[in-house]
Amino acid sequence: MGPSTPRSGPLQPGWLASIPAISAGAFAVLYALSAWLYPGGTWDDPKRVGFSLASNYWCDLLDATTYGGHRNPGRPFAIVAMIVLCTGLSVLWWTVPALFRHAPRRGRVVRFAGFASAVSTPLVATHWHDVAIYTAGAFGIVAFAVTMSAIGNRGGRASSLLAASTLLLALVNFVIWHTRAGIQFLPILQKAAFVAFLCWIVFTSRRVAGCGPLS
Repeated sequence: MGPSTPRSGPLQPGWLASIPAISAGAFAVLYALSAWLYPGGTWDDPKRVGFSLASNYWCDLLDATTYGGHRNPGRPFAIVAMIVLCTGLSVLWWTVPALFRHAPRRGRVVRFAGFASAVSTPLVATHWHDVAIYTAGAFGIVAFAVTMSAIGNRGGRASSLLAASTLLLALVNFVIWHTRAGIQFLPILQKAAFVAFLCWIVFTSRRVAGCGPLS
């Protein structure tokens, strides 16, 4: 009998772990295209031409009609971008417990909360927008926080700083959106949170795929 061939464990799916990083990249490209096609208009300046990084929200790209009453040709790309990202997130939340096999209960919490967040996120493009933000945001923060608590310091300082920055930005966005205090800063903070989160997705999916040590 020859030597046995190493096999990945049930939570180490090999190529499947690359899907979240690919989806994050595809999301960025599709959303940039959607922003480029956006005719213009913000809540405080409906006649503005083009997408404003400082004044437009990312969900403005999901609207069929702009603040100025124009048809939004970028909407289909924004919807596809969101579906692609949520698909990648579903895979990430399912596979990330491979990084903390010592905590199976937390792994189950991450899978449930992460999947619930990914499934409810696309509803922001519907009249359930506010409910979707609360639901997806709450479940997403739970999945993220439990993941980082389970990984602990084994991810290294860079991973911990990136995770802490992402979680802090997400919480600040959530509080501002809920209270409307400092709402004028929300568009910029929202994009900063997205960039941090996309970087975390890529970094974490590479760890799950076995591209770097955890200690």
